[in-house]
Amino acid sequence: MKIISVPQADGSAGNAPYSDHPLPMSKMLRRKKAKTF
Repeated sequence: MKIISVPQADGSAGNAPYSDHPLPMSKMLRRKKAKTF
């Protein structure tokens, strides 16, 4: 599974947050992406 770097509203961007806790962040990212876009 490849991690895609997407700039977030809170200012976090890149793979730093994902490497710390990939599962929760990726789930939040998917939810945010689905609602935002």
